[in-house]
Amino acid sequence: MRLNREMEMHKKREEGLIAIILLIVCTLTVLLTFNGSMNYDEFFSMNWTALSWKEMMEVLSQDVHPPLYYIGLKAWRSIFGNSVCAARMFSAIPSILLAGIGGWWLYRKAGSKSAVWYLVLLFGNPFMFQKAVEIRMYSWTAFWIILNAVSMHCMIVKEKISVKYFVCFFVSGIFTAYNHYFGVLIMIMTYGGAGVYFLYLKNKKKLLLWLAGCGATVLGYIPWLFVAVNQVMKVNGEYWIEFPESRLGVIRELFYSIVPYSEKLYMGILLLVPIMALILLLKEKKAEYWWALTAVCAVWGVFFIGTLYMYVMERPIMTSRYLIPGIILAVLGSAMLVRKLPVILMIPCFVIFGIIGGDAFKGLYELQKERTTEKFVEFAEQNMDENDRLYFLDDGYGYLRSCLKYYITEPEIYELKEGEMPEGKENIWYLEAERMAEDSRNQEIEKDMEYRGEYSFGTEKFAVYSR
Repeated sequence: MRLNREMEMHKKREEGLIAIILLIVCTLTVLLTFNGSMNYDEFFSMNWTALSWKEMMEVLSQDVHPPLYYIGLKAWRSIFGNSVCAARMFSAIPSILLAGIGGWWLYRKAGSKSAVWYLVLLFGNPFMFQKAVEIRMYSWTAFWIILNAVSMHCMIVKEKISVKYFVCFFVSGIFTAYNHYFGVLIMIMTYGGAGVYFLYLKNKKKLLLWLAGCGATVLGYIPWLFVAVNQVMKVNGEYWIEFPESRLGVIRELFYSIVPYSEKLYMGILLLVPIMALILLLKEKKAEYWWALTAVCAVWGVFFIGTLYMYVMERPIMTSRYLIPGIILAVLGSAMLVRKLPVILMIPCFVIFGIIGGDAFKGLYELQKERTTEKFVEFAEQNMDENDRLYFLDDGYGYLRSCLKYYITEPEIYELKEGEMPEGKENIWYLEAERMAEDSRNQEIEKDMEYRGEYSFGTEKFAVYSR
């Protein structure tokens, strides 16, 4: 009886610890939604979902992303309003869900060590923290991938066939594919991993269900397939991503922090865990180890495919944020394995990644407190009126154009090309992006007008002049 009470108390302490970590992660995520400063890509999301449904779908067909996220965001804004906070909450919800579902599921299947490992490494990825509330599709892509992975585990581990897990697996796969094209690559890895395992088992019923699900996924993606092909051709013709300094440069960006060597530690885990999964699989031949191996190797598969494409086609298509959903899947897979490790070996990782996560949140929260966007909007409201004319000289990415389109309703806005001069003598405003090269800046305007200070939209700075 006493032993049962002690076990029950131990279980409650474990559940309490997991609940506390979940609460911390969720609270910090919600706090970040109050950041009113948006980056360049977020302005795309906000401006495009402000269009009519017909206009938005026409614009999206010319973009390089699938439509599901934008459809969801537009529907969300129609219900909860057009504020930046509301839009960020749309991204925060899947971030909270993937933490809660992943953490609690791991606790039930693998124990408290696995759940804590998953949550700490999720918190300790600075890039994930940044993207958790960003008004883009990455948190939703990660959520569908985690749901897909959990369903896959239930498919291959359970001996009895449960159609609901197969349905959840393929539905989440379709949603992933409609959310991000790099999600498609991850789906290829997980679909292939499940299929190979069913072939190994020679389980005809599961294999037939798998084949039917693959067919349904293909049929479900056909409506967007022709648009996707056109978008791929567009990327082949011209894309903004530059070649990284090194082949591992993309992955290294994911874990950048002021904490020394944090990216090396993370990459070390990503390299060691597949080896550990393979050893356990060969030794014990359990389905869950095959699942873990598939989950961890998915991100490396995507990375190698992207790298191969980059150097064969001489067209970089991969940036670090595209790998975030795969990284989270790898963390989930690694968490299933760490229960084999003594706690004493895991504690240093918990401490280090806790510090990294705290550092990431601190940086993002400090940026939030600066409220750089609000400062310029307030300046514009106090100093500009409808009779003024606002000119701007943008960098090659069109950042200022997107920002001004979203925030400034008056005065009228005109974009200058290099060498052009504003029309009129009075009530003229001129904005110039800081990232413009020195020889591209309109120095004649700068000499002829009064400098009014430097402002920024998020991290993108620009100079303000008036006459």
